[in-house]
Amino acid sequence: MLDEFEFKPLTEGLGFHKKAMELKEDALTKMPTQTGILPKSKPLVTPNMPPKAVVWNQQTAKLNFREAMLETPKAQYENISFSWSAAVFDAAMILGMTLLFSAVVFALTMIELTTIYDALITDVGIQVAAVLIVFAVFEIYTVGSRTFFGKTLGEWVFDIRLGQPEQQLRFSYPFRVALRSFLVTITGFVLMPVLSSAFGKDIAGILTGAKLMCEKR
Repeated sequence: MLDEFEFKPLTEGLGFHKKAMELKEDALTKMPTQTGILPKSKPLVTPNMPPKAVVWNQQTAKLNFREAMLETPKAQYENISFSWSAAVFDAAMILGMTLLFSAVVFALTMIELTTIYDALITDVGIQVAAVLIVFAVFEIYTVGSRTFFGKTLGEWVFDIRLGQPEQQLRFSYPFRVALRSFLVTITGFVLMPVLSSAFGKDIAGILTGAKLMCEKR
């Protein structure tokens, strides 16, 4: 008799597998996670959808970051004749740097200050040397700061720069800055500012192509 019966597992044949699957899904939905939040389903990704990293690389591969820094945000500048406030600030900086440089020279040469003072009054050679020291400090300060940053410390304080930001990237910009500083020096540091203030135009900037500009408010 037992050979005539065919034993089948309680699976698909009797429909028990559907109840087992329903019980399993119900248990998963009611099972809390460690954080109390159910796991999020992964977003669908189509075959034509490239990864975000690939899209970012493709968009930034041709981007010139140096130009982007100059354009964003892009400030507006207007020409000015001269700024006495920035000039006084820079003059104080140059004077301090000159005194510091002179102190280093005095310490290295072991020369007394009274001897240098007497020589400055009577010796023409010492006077020329002092003028050259001031000229060297002025050139290093103005040309160096304007070439690398487009402005001196005094001009930075009062939102002034020399030329447009685009001009600073040109090869001729350092030479124009040096020519402007040399022109101001040989005219006595005061003549060009006075003429510029009197005529309302940057005379040194017109002659050298490096004009003073102030940021628009």
